[in-house]
Amino acid sequence: MTNPAEQLLSLDRTRRVRVAIVGDTMRDQYVNGSLGQSSESCAPVLRTERVVEVPGGAANAARQLRYWNANVHLLTLADAKTTNLLGSHDISLRCVVPLKSGNNPIKRRIRSGGQTVLRQDVEAKDCNEPDIYRGRNVIVSWLEKLLGEGLDAVLISDYRKGLLNSVNLREIIDLCREREVICVADPKGPSIDYANVSVLKPNARWLRDYGGPFDFPGNCAFFRCKGMADSLVCTRGESPPQGYTTRGTFAVSDRPPVPVISTVGAGDCFAAHLALSLAHRFEVHEAAEIAHSAARVYVQSDYNEPVLPAETLADTDPITAKLQGVLRYNGKRIVLANGCFDLLHAGHVHTLQWAKQQGDVLVVAMNSDESTRRLKGCGRPVVPEKTRARQLASLQCVDCVVTFSEDTIEKLLDNVPSCVLVKGPDWAGRENNIVGRNHPNVGGVLIAPPSDYTQHTTDLIKLALRNPTLKNSE
Repeated sequence: MTNPAEQLLSLDRTRRVRVAIVGDTMRDQYVNGSLGQSSESCAPVLRTERVVEVPGGAANAARQLRYWNANVHLLTLADAKTTNLLGSHDISLRCVVPLKSGNNPIKRRIRSGGQTVLRQDVEAKDCNEPDIYRGRNVIVSWLEKLLGEGLDAVLISDYRKGLLNSVNLREIIDLCREREVICVADPKGPSIDYANVSVLKPNARWLRDYGGPFDFPGNCAFFRCKGMADSLVCTRGESPPQGYTTRGTFAVSDRPPVPVISTVGAGDCFAAHLALSLAHRFEVHEAAEIAHSAARVYVQSDYNEPVLPAETLADTDPITAKLQGVLRYNGKRIVLANGCFDLLHAGHVHTLQWAKQQGDVLVVAMNSDESTRRLKGCGRPVVPEKTRARQLASLQCVDCVVTFSEDTIEKLLDNVPSCVLVKGPDWAGRENNIVGRNHPNVGGVLIAPPSDYTQHTTDLIKLALRNPTLKNSE
């Protein structure tokens, strides 16, 4: 049975949806450096090495849908600097209302050694009330216009920073209800004025604050009785989301943990993909599965990096997800090397290091255990695929390792962006026999030059078997 993420990818190729995101925009700043100590006092000193600024809040949610086949309209207030930042990240400025006074909030994270040591919040200031009042009215007018043009879903990203209040929030929800457009609300602050919203997406902390001790599905019953929302999806950090619909309660499937680099904005990512999936008319529990898959990918990168569509398959089709992940290197030269890499030796390393020098990104496609056994015979591989993959990934020259189960890389090449294929020096003079050389995604074939380290795994195995010391040892 096709999983929801695969269905969404299929629909994404044939249908363009329209999503409006209404809410507070912030600027997320990452100040990276090394910590030292002041000679004047015991206060720590950060020697700044790199500063990265990206859209945050509602703008981060909009940015998360950048690579999907969707028209995304961000309805927000933005000062001049924030507007320029949004434009630099390809976020449509059509419905962005200029903030004539004051500034957007800034969340500045001071980091050293990859860890956040301090967060500094610079709240909006000097925003006069008439300016905010005007902006609220313009936002509602923009939503009415977009609903008239045709919207598939609306996401309310409410950080309680001034754009949304009880009046225009009610207007937005009622407009969506009147036009029968799905409305998803992602609450962050103390307001609970979300009655009649299609889907409420709180986190566990928000739900505890307004529903009492976290008791699933007890909290769900609380909101259902209050008429808060038709459906609810509660994110719970590393644990799978849970929720309810008119058909009853549900829980997203449990999955193995993933390595987490940053959770900043993970809720925005989840909410954006939830709204996108609902725009494609998925059931709420299916949309939650897709959104959870996207969020699991999101936390494995940094700087609020958008999730690529195929990366949502990471839990079910990791090969395709990893290969599509190299699209992050847009505009760079991708080099692909393939083989079994059983008993990784100096000859392999020479070829891979040379391959990396021929481009910007080196992808290594490695035969699985089953594939290696069919190609090399009984007793191979000597080293299991997980260990081989880990060995290859540990090489500084390798950017991405994928495992394929077919005998050749033809099928795998279907999912690779345009690349150059690199083979070892033993293929010199046999170029016409290289599988994949004529594939439309292969822009050329390069043969690594000979080296002093020319070796073959088969020869190493035979040599080891002839060694009586190794042969008799366990």
